Amino acid sequence: MENTIENAAQEKQLTQGNSVESEKETITNVEPSEEPQAEAEQVETFVAKDVNTLNREELVKYLRQTIEKQPITTVSTIIKDVRERFDKLSAEEREARHEKFIADGGLEQDFDKSPDILDQNMKSLQNLYNDRYKAHNAALEKEYKQNALIKNNIIENITNLLQQGDSYENSKQIRELTQQWKGIGRVPADEANDINSRYKRCLEQYHQNIALSREMREIDHKRNYERKIELCEQAEKLAEQTSAAKAFRAIQQLHAEWKQVGAVAQEDRDTIWQRFKAATAVINDRFHKYVEGNKEQEKKNLEAKLALIEEAKKIQEEPAEKAKEIEGAVKKITEIQERWRKIGFAPKEYNDKIYSDFRHICEQIYDRRRKFFRAQNTEWAKNLAEKNALCEEAEKLQDSTEWRETTNKLIELQKRWKTIGPVTRKQSDEVWKRFRAACDKFFENKEKSLNAPDPEQQKNLEAKLALLAQIEASEEPEGNEEKLKQIQQFRQQWNAIGHVPKENRNDVNKKFSSLISARVEKISGDSNSRQMLLYRTKIEDMAASEDGANKVQRERNDLIFKLRQAEQETTQLENNVGFFSKSANSEGVVKDIMKKIEASRNHIRLINEKLDIIDSIDKE
Repeated sequence: MENTIENAAQEKQLTQGNSVESEKETITNVEPSEEPQAEAEQVETFVAKDVNTLNREELVKYLRQTIEKQPITTVSTIIKDVRERFDKLSAEEREARHEKFIADGGLEQDFDKSPDILDQNMKSLQNLYNDRYKAHNAALEKEYKQNALIKNNIIENITNLLQQGDSYENSKQIRELTQQWKGIGRVPADEANDINSRYKRCLEQYHQNIALSREMREIDHKRNYERKIELCEQAEKLAEQTSAAKAFRAIQQLHAEWKQVGAVAQEDRDTIWQRFKAATAVINDRFHKYVEGNKEQEKKNLEAKLALIEEAKKIQEEPAEKAKEIEGAVKKITEIQERWRKIGFAPKEYNDKIYSDFRHICEQIYDRRRKFFRAQNTEWAKNLAEKNALCEEAEKLQDSTEWRETTNKLIELQKRWKTIGPVTRKQSDEVWKRFRAACDKFFENKEKSLNAPDPEQQKNLEAKLALLAQIEASEEPEGNEEKLKQIQQFRQQWNAIGHVPKENRNDVNKKFSSLISARVEKISGDSNSRQMLLYRTKIEDMAASEDGANKVQRERNDLIFKLRQAEQETTQLENNVGFFSKSANSEGVVKDIMKKIEASRNHIRLINEKLDIIDSIDKE
């Protein structure tokens, strides 16, 4: 019981705060005390009664009133004083009763030491106080936990705002959160230090960000000011431009660039804008005078644009059923659009009308192309479905051993294949490979089954093996031209020999390519030249092989695809250079991008050289 009273008396008043001074205000966190001041004054008035003047019955009554009417936090001192006084009086009274009992002849062991009704009432009041104190502490603990949750949410919100970017933009929200923090009460003692430390770190980070943001703004303002000075100088120099129209278009471009440049320091904004505005006014006044004096030219422009509209109408009326005709019409209308753009303004009252008429005609021509290719895509999809169906039929026949019957069926499927229209290039390769694989599998099985080697191919094999031995035994001549001439002679001899048995084909071709490549490597010169010679060797081998034309065409298609990819990559890198070159401290990034651009351009050059080799072989 006494420990409970002492714990209540020792309840701590936690006041923790962090002061972080911002640019315009000081943000301070001070938690309120647990009980209002008015209640403290009420308790002082209530405990003014001197308990030393009260008897045991009065002490019980006084303690009951205190527990029932006073805040539980003010009862601890009173109950301690009352108990001390009550226990002292109880001991004195018990001692008096004991002395009287002994004096009256009673025996020590017969003396009744049990508590009386007042002792029981005092114990009940003590229990009542303990229960109220525990309930009070539980309520406080719940309130403290809720306060901790709110404060943690505030810290999280401030942290999120700090991670979003510009601290200036978030200052208002952060100040509102700090004001909310001030109105929140105490938190559990074991969490207080951590919560307040994290809150303090957030505010310190906020003010560090403010300082850094201010420094970065000053750097941006300086850079923007320098760029706007350049724009002012360019605008002022336009006064020297002999063409008022060109000067006007140039000033519009400068205005577009001006809008892209960020802000400058407040003290410089009006001055630099007035300078730019004055230079613009000179160009605008000159242009307006030019327009006023150019009415006759506008009438000629109107006539020229009306003539272009008539040309466009004729193109629109021309029959266009094939892709080539449609693309031709689009090319013509594009050329007319270019001429339209080069013509100056027509009179203002006609501009919108003639532009609307011209645009309507152009849109109809482009719409015709869209509809054509949409229909073409539909046709391609239909053709693809038919070719896939033929693939399925061929795949069902590929394992057949009915050689004659299945051969006729596959030949019939191949004839039907040729009657089907085209599909997209990518799908064409895929579906053809699938169809060809099924056919090849059957015919390979048929060839193995028949097991009848071709004497002519065997003879060709012997000839090629003899040529390989001759190449290995031959000496290499001196001089690049002689070496190249010898290599070409070997290639001509090799290509003049017909097909060899299929099971030997890859081995002899690899052997020949290896010998020729080794000799090419010994030709003096740069590695690129040797690489192109090796590539020519590869393509010529490919062209001389079975289904060589299709293989070479597929190789060419792959190169064109890679060329487009490389060109797109180069364009993207060049755009990146333009973007990063405007940023400060980007020299290293720009240098790295320039290296990538150079590598990509070299890659494009090599692809084009390979395409030239393929095209030259096709012509031969």
